[in-house]
This record gives sequence, structure tokens and C-alpha cells, in this order.
Amino acid sequence: MKFKIAFSNFIAFILVLCAGHANSQSFYTGVASPTNWTVGVAKSFGYNLGLRAEYSKGSSTSSETIDGLNLIGSFQSSKVGFFADYYPMQGSFRLVAGLTINDIKASFRSASGISNINNTAYDLTDEKIDVNLTFPKTTTYLGVGYGHQFSSVKGLGLYADAGVSLGSFFSSYSVSSNGNSSLSNQDLSDQVNSIKNHTNGYYYLPSISVGVSYSF
Repeated sequence: MKFKIAFSNFIAFILVLCAGHANSQSFYTGVASPTNWTVGVAKSFGYNLGLRAEYSKGSSTSSETIDGLNLIGSFQSSKVGFFADYYPMQGSFRLVAGLTINDIKASFRSASGISNINNTAYDLTDEKIDVNLTFPKTTTYLGVGYGHQFSSVKGLGLYADAGVSLGSFFSSYSVSSNGNSSLSNQDLSDQVNSIKNHTNGYYYLPSISVGVSYSF
């Protein structure tokens, strides 16, 4: 529900940015990571200041090994961002600060077959360890960028952004078995603690995007 409200505010903010007189305004779209694509609108207020609103979305699959446990998972991300751009040299380079409203989560499951846990080989065909990660709904964004600057020339341009959303993943875990588990309680506890230590070590989510813009 919160993300749907944020998306509605994103549309309203775009309409506000596009309304009235402005030094320069543009629409833009590009490719991004960890999301796959992004769209947005930018509006400059002189040579030093600009405001932007953007929406990005994407998904991916991956595999990872944490202390011998083989995991296969998926990552899904949707976010709305509101940003202020400051051009310290009145050129293309800018400093960025803003707020992102997120629906970002990842789910991992232990792969069937042999995993080496606590130096012991276990066949996890009959046992599954599930790991679920959720990023905070609202985070501060800090970064740098290129493009979207004031220009009296209309038409196509390029932009790039790189930065971090500040926040830690919330993690949860569950274990399921068909009754033929060979994994000891101690090794299971040690493995879960290892996963917690691994995932709780992330205090930010990096992002990067590049694309084209059209000023009008």
C-alpha cells in the first residue's frame, strides 16, 4: 500500500515539475543496476540546482555460496525516487541527495545436492533452508551524476548516476524437511548464524544507471 501511494505521488510530482515556467526540463530513460530500467523527469532551476523524480524496476536471479552452503535465489526491486541535484561548477557534474521509497526483496533457497557445512558434507536433497531479505521501505540516497544540467539547447542528451541508498536488509530464515534430515541442530544453528552475519553486514545498497534524456 505504501509503495502504491508513493507511485501516485511520483506521478503527481512529475506533473508539478512539468507545469509552469522552467529554465530547462527533460524526460529520461536508461538501464540500471540493481534494477533493470528507469524512467524519470528532471527540471533545472538555474545553473546550480535541479529536481528529479524517477521510477525504476527490475529482477534477476543469482547463486551464492555462504560458508559451504549453496544458495539459489531471485532479486526483485521497484522504487520511486525524489532527488535534488546540485551543480557545484555549473556544468554537467552534479552532487545528488534524495529519498527513495522501495519495494526491494530477495529470496534464496539451498540447492539440492551436497553442501559442505561446518566441514561436514550434507546431502540437502530432503532439506531446504530458505533465506528472505527485505530492504527498508524508505531510505536516504546520496550520489553523484552527470547530465540533466540547464541548457537552452533542446533535444537528446546523455546522463549517468551512481550512488547508495542507506539502509540494512532485514533477514528471516526457515528450514523445512520431509523427515529424513541428516543435518544436525548444531550445524544448522551455526549455518543460520553465518548467513545472518553475512547479510547483516550490508548497510547500503549501491546503484548505477546510464541512459538518454530529451530536453524540451
